[in-house]
Amino acid sequence: MRVKAGKSKICLLMMLFILLGLVANATPAHAEESEGEGKQGEELVVDLRDGFAVFCDEESYGNAKACEAIKNTSVKICEQNQYDWCVFSADVDGDGTVDFETGGYNWPEEEYPTPFSWYIVPTVECSVRGTVSLPVGEIEYEFYRKYTKVTFIFPDAPIKDTYSITVENGHAEKNGQVITSAAPGDWVTLVPDVLDGKYVSSWTSEITGRFSRYDSCSFVWRDSTAFPMPATDIVFKANVEKQQPLSFDMTSGFCKLQDDSYASPKWRNYDLSFAGVDSDENSEYKIMDTFRLDLDGDGSFDVAVYISEYSSAKSYVYPVHVYFIPLSTSSITGKYTTTGKSILPYWPYDFIFPQEKAEKLYPITVEGGHAEDMQGRTITEAAPGEAIRIIYKGEQGGTVGFDSSPAYENLYKTYMWNGERSQYRLRDEILMPACALSYKALQGEGQKLRLHFGIDTNGNFRANLSGDVRDALKKDSSSLEKILCMYAGLPMRVEGDALIMDYISAYEYYSLEYTLPEPFITDETMYTTVEVTFGNIYMLYPIHCTDEAIDVYWMQNSQSNSRILASAPGQLLYVNKVNLSEPEGFMFSGFEAKDFWMGYDVYWRFTMPDHAIELKPVYTKVDPDTQTPLTIDLSEGSFSINDSEILQSLEKTGTTYDYSY
Repeated sequence: MRVKAGKSKICLLMMLFILLGLVANATPAHAEESEGEGKQGEELVVDLRDGFAVFCDEESYGNAKACEAIKNTSVKICEQNQYDWCVFSADVDGDGTVDFETGGYNWPEEEYPTPFSWYIVPTVECSVRGTVSLPVGEIEYEFYRKYTKVTFIFPDAPIKDTYSITVENGHAEKNGQVITSAAPGDWVTLVPDVLDGKYVSSWTSEITGRFSRYDSCSFVWRDSTAFPMPATDIVFKANVEKQQPLSFDMTSGFCKLQDDSYASPKWRNYDLSFAGVDSDENSEYKIMDTFRLDLDGDGSFDVAVYISEYSSAKSYVYPVHVYFIPLSTSSITGKYTTTGKSILPYWPYDFIFPQEKAEKLYPITVEGGHAEDMQGRTITEAAPGEAIRIIYKGEQGGTVGFDSSPAYENLYKTYMWNGERSQYRLRDEILMPACALSYKALQGEGQKLRLHFGIDTNGNFRANLSGDVRDALKKDSSSLEKILCMYAGLPMRVEGDALIMDYISAYEYYSLEYTLPEPFITDETMYTTVEVTFGNIYMLYPIHCTDEAIDVYWMQNSQSNSRILASAPGQLLYVNKVNLSEPEGFMFSGFEAKDFWMGYDVYWRFTMPDHAIELKPVYTKVDPDTQTPLTIDLSEGSFSINDSEILQSLEKTGTTYDYSY
């Protein structure tokens, strides 16, 4: 008896187990009471007359429901793989012999993506003939109920011990041995032939469908693929495609490739078996994901390969860069094309070296830091392919990374684990390219510190704090007043992971966003703006501005860099639109707003209504023929202006003036 795990998608299984746990915590529903699939009473037909039945997971957990249906009939489960929910063998007629085995396979209908397929194969010991229908009993998790009956259709003839295998443009193997036949349920490996300029992407049979060499779980082309042997003779037809050449241009001192998991080619699919590869586990190059290649077999390494994979603190993505660096130990110059053949999609490979041999050392400069070797010694030059570190100076949080010149590996702050706690640090290990390299520290762009206050059980305002902000406030108590400068007159304190602000009934609270006079720097981040918001207990309504140049504020505030985000009804507010630009040929004429009055008297002002508002600037087309020239006559020492529209015209010219309200 054989129970095979196959090539099941681990990620899918984990998701299923999690879902099972979630459902287990809920109250199970009875089949007759549940809605939808539980009432459908569908029949699951398992037709094994061709010696093989396969179910593609084309619906949500379709295979799981089919598996649960079979397990909850009167079949006896003989053996089950504890690591794979769908792999088991069963006795249908109760005579003590195994009648079928199941397994899983990543089998794509198209190249991408790959659905999970579940197969059933009758065994040699199977004594069941014809049709057997069994009712589905109680299912522990009703989410998986779809079928009320399972019908097996077994072959009328006895199952043979072995069946033949024919493979076009390849051969079959079992345990590393070439075979031409196998027993039902055996796990058979299909190995492609080496073709001139082409490769086998998949094999297709009329019985089992298509088995691709591409594994969409790990985004890798495999050297071979495997399948469960059906209880019938099988012929595989090869799907052959043309290979694509790859070129690695290192004339600038390195070749940089962007590796996207969802695009081709990928470094995991590079076949470098033709070259001597550095495999010394004690090598200093093993500090990172690196290795070296001897392309021409002369005993000296020609290329260093550096694979960078990290999370960028700027874009929160996971770029993978692959660098090919020419080494000073190489005797190759110009273009070098590999010889031999490959079974993978990409072939041949052209390595393009500089016309002159790489130098032994190249200079490296770091503005805002310095370079070190792996022993911690400060260096100003390094050999091509040498592992080095970039160290930054200055305050924590003030530097977000390093920008390189030429465009090599930019280093950004990333989230690391040091064995005790999580922390942010700059990823600093690189391999030196075969060219002069300089790095410049990138100053923090500044983040927004968001503080949302709600009413706690003591009637005070409470805002939760992140760990880095909490630690910084505890280290420097004066920073509280700095970051909450707009509320500096109120009693505030840090308690645990929260910021407490005492409620004073005589004080007016506004939701604000403002720029800090000086950055607030923690161990992880540099904050340059603060956003303070309050709960809806005071009926604050949001104020939306369609143009960033529009600021809403209240005149009593001495901090001109504050911006009101929300306000209570009835509050008199002012709009600053000095920085609002006018389209060519148009003139600003007001704001399009609803349900409130807005007047202009040097400042635009309005009374906040009892709902959210949106301020949208309105422009009117300028007619030059209707405009009147403005003349300011100062020949007599002064000129009196009493018209607000004249002041508005002065403002449009950019003229600075002092107007006392």
